[in-house]
Amino acid sequence: MRTAIIIVPYFGDWPPWFPLYLRSCELNPELNWLVIGDAPPPEHVPANVTFLRMSLDSFFAKIGAQTGLGHRAFRLYKICDFKPVLGAAFAEEIAGHEFFGWGDVDLVYGRLAELVRPLLPAYDVISFSQDMLSNYTCLLRNEPRFLHLYRQVPRWRWKLHAPRYRAFDDMHFSPVALATGRVWNHECYTTPLVKGCLWLGGSPLHPRRWTWDRGEVTNDLDRQFQFAFFHFMVWKAGRRRHYHQDVRQWLPGEAGVSAGTLRRCQAYHFSENGIMAGKRLTRRHDLPFATDLNVPAGPRGATPLVQS
Repeated sequence: MRTAIIIVPYFGDWPPWFPLYLRSCELNPELNWLVIGDAPPPEHVPANVTFLRMSLDSFFAKIGAQTGLGHRAFRLYKICDFKPVLGAAFAEEIAGHEFFGWGDVDLVYGRLAELVRPLLPAYDVISFSQDMLSNYTCLLRNEPRFLHLYRQVPRWRWKLHAPRYRAFDDMHFSPVALATGRVWNHECYTTPLVKGCLWLGGSPLHPRRWTWDRGEVTNDLDRQFQFAFFHFMVWKAGRRRHYHQDVRQWLPGEAGVSAGTLRRCQAYHFSENGIMAGKRLTRRHDLPFATDLNVPAGPRGATPLVQS
């Protein structure tokens, strides 16, 4: 049986950083990804990433067939509500995997497989955020109980059938998933600059420069740690001011990563000014993952986290 598969629905043209996203998946060969969308697959596709091309109407029809709610022409952002339904709707495509999950594309993965490998035997739900299921990447055991867990949400039919996004994934499904018993939900500090969220050691200071270097994710503020992935939701263009602190968002052309550049360069730096290819860092292979919210406040770099 294969380890885990992450389902990623994305409709429209692939984002400009997509080659780097795929490369970060490729460097986690123990994990698989299923990308569902209406655009043709890119030229270079890693062996552990499968593309399933379908129209948006077909996608909604498949979700509707699973929920019994029928097909509706929902708005595109409504797809987020349906994340907890993806496993059941695409059960055939994810068969043979011990775990399934879902994720987004506005991120790059670090050594994700290295972090989750020892967790899989002991847990049924793995979330990289403490207070809410990390719907930008999460894992659930591939069993009927978890495939259909969305039906445990009170008034799930009404919430899923509503034409607008109802935060079903975040506000309604999260508490159900995190109450299932064998749950690993540690804060992994993957999404900086979110309103109301403190950083390592309870600090109000968040890192503003991140680096993906040959499959390892670090930042300029927490140099003694590596991170499972970097979720740059706050910097990509879009209407999300209610989520994040007042930060500059990327303009067109500032976040592009070409396949050609990717072949020549193995380090990329992220800041509010965009994604830039850069020099490799001096790497330490023993960096622990930042995986625990309960860290005493103190000078940056003085209080190491215990790797979970």
